[in-house]
Amino acid sequence: MAFAVLMSKWGLHPQAVATLLAFDCYLRVGELTRLTYTDVLLPHDPRAGAAHPTMALRLGVTKTGRNQWVSLNNQHVAQVLMLYLKSFPFLESDRIFNFSPSSFRHLLHDVSATLGVSHIPYVPHSFRHGGATCDFLKGSTIEQIMFRGRWVAMESAARYIQTARALLIMQRVPAELSDDGALLASDLPAVMALLLDSVPAARGTVLPAGVRHVRFRIPTRF
Repeated sequence: MAFAVLMSKWGLHPQAVATLLAFDCYLRVGELTRLTYTDVLLPHDPRAGAAHPTMALRLGVTKTGRNQWVSLNNQHVAQVLMLYLKSFPFLESDRIFNFSPSSFRHLLHDVSATLGVSHIPYVPHSFRHGGATCDFLKGSTIEQIMFRGRWVAMESAARYIQTARALLIMQRVPAELSDDGALLASDLPAVMALLLDSVPAARGTVLPAGVRHVRFRIPTRF
């Protein structure tokens, strides 16, 4: 959450929304960067009707097969995604996140350093690990996590959760950052709406006009 807010303060709104979505939906970075406007199922979308009252994503190509899907569980994340899609003029075939996996990896390095957690090796896959572990700690079963995360083997999903829980114990998150995250948790849609409306998009990073390989270094705290 703190990662996403800082990215949006830098004008990197696509990366900010993508971060939240990757955590909530256990998305691999390739799944994330391939999403198009038509891959997003809106609440009560005519394509699914009343059978699917929440937002969901179609994942055209995944590691474990084609044409899979995942619902958004966190309604705050769903609200933020809706705000983002309404903020920019996407065409049906446009990718909604116009950055490359490699630039996203570099950005996470810079955000980690700015927030004082560079000792933790955050990579795009960290959000998939973290989302699955968070849901497990909240009471989801391994079977539910496997289905949501599109894992084929129980062993793979269990290993993710075992490793991630151990890494949590090793983390040294600054108290200020932890407090900020707690404050943001309940007001995320309002905070992101304000940033989307008030912070100009970083040049060349919002409209889906092709992938750019850019490394960002902006020494700003949120």
